[in-house]
Amino acid sequence: MTVSGIRGQKSDGETWIPVAVNDSGAIDVTLQDQHTQIVTMIAMNETGDITLDGDVAIDDYTFDLVAAHGVIVGDTIEFYEGTRFFQAGVITVATDTITLDVPFDFAFTAAGATGKKGSHEMAVNGSVTPVIFRVTSKYLQAGSRWDITTFAIAITDQTAMDDAKFGGISALARGVLFRVKDGIYKNLFVAKTNGDIFLGFDMAEYSLKAPAGFFGITAQKNIGGQSNLGVVVRLTAETSDEMQIIIQDDLTDLDHVHVFIAGSEVLD
Repeated sequence: MTVSGIRGQKSDGETWIPVAVNDSGAIDVTLQDQHTQIVTMIAMNETGDITLDGDVAIDDYTFDLVAAHGVIVGDTIEFYEGTRFFQAGVITVATDTITLDVPFDFAFTAAGATGKKGSHEMAVNGSVTPVIFRVTSKYLQAGSRWDITTFAIAITDQTAMDDAKFGGISALARGVLFRVKDGIYKNLFVAKTNGDIFLGFDMAEYSLKAPAGFFGITAQKNIGGQSNLGVVVRLTAETSDEMQIIIQDDLTDLDHVHVFIAGSEVLD
């Protein structure tokens, strides 16, 4: 409750405004969710640049790229312009005309958009040369910042899983490394087994194929909020920050490995 009388004051320019405090001596505060842009992306291994050959419109599934783009079916593509970003999967390629699995949600322009291609499939061989997958704000306009609060991993395989394996394969030698690059490099977590995933993530569970299909494991790590780590991973455009997932072993015997990252845009 709020007690009568004034125990504190705050300054608003030259006007002094009385502030009521509760019976514990604290100011009552109402928390309200912010209304900035939501950030949801699948971590991608970037393999090259792509360039729009003409502007796109909201709800377009099909668009044109400048020739020699090298995009193939199954690729992931990304576009950035101003503070807006877009990610989608490629389902058909007809020379330079590309069709996506989701429609554009912003009218990107050929003159202003930065385009990237790559793959979000982490079932790759990183045992000789580690393969880096990332989520980044570095292609947005200067001053753009994202706060990453959650990341999740999903693994599917046709082999039964247990805590001593990674997915359905043997335990890894080096593991899958979660790392932040934001002016400095900071290793957050490495998983060599499914047991490591259960220990390092907040929520994890096996998916048993019933009556048919694939075995799986899904796990989610929440870092933001006082009930979790109490911090966020802040990605700033002008310092080329990235949230990285590094594959350091041969995962090609798994069917699929994906990492999903979520957070929000930061406005002062």
